[in-house]
Amino acid sequence: MRHIFTIILISASGHTLQVLGQSIRHTPDSCEVTYDSALNRSYYTTADKMPTFKGGPKQLIKTINKNLKWPGGRCDIEGTVFVACIIEPNGQLSNKRILKGLKIGKPCDADNEALKVVDYLTTWVPGQCDGKNVAVQYVIPVKFKMIVD
Repeated sequence: MRHIFTIILISASGHTLQVLGQSIRHTPDSCEVTYDSALNRSYYTTADKMPTFKGGPKQLIKTINKNLKWPGGRCDIEGTVFVACIIEPNGQLSNKRILKGLKIGKPCDADNEALKVVDYLTTWVPGQCDGKNVAVQYVIPVKFKMIVD
């Protein structure tokens, strides 16, 4: 039995994004800011320039693949965990949380494993609005799929 992790990357609203060889293009009309009462702070959901991982999408996928572990030895799970985070104006990642998870629980906790792998994504180029670095929400979907040989 082998475990396959498919990593698909999207941003809350980005410009052009490579997803497994396909380009997805979205051009925001303007910078949009929102207030999150749960976090007691504001951040942008759309920016003139969205945050990017240093090294680009290929390096992001490589970093995730290198550090993502299968959640539990005999877990028969499939699905996608959506991890939301904020890329701060200094390029640091903060406020990571499960936007939508698999909610399987121990010992097959894919949600927790997806959160752990995001800890390795430490080098970001921050988003910008009107030429200034700003905090921008970013969403990373992590797909878990088991393939039986």
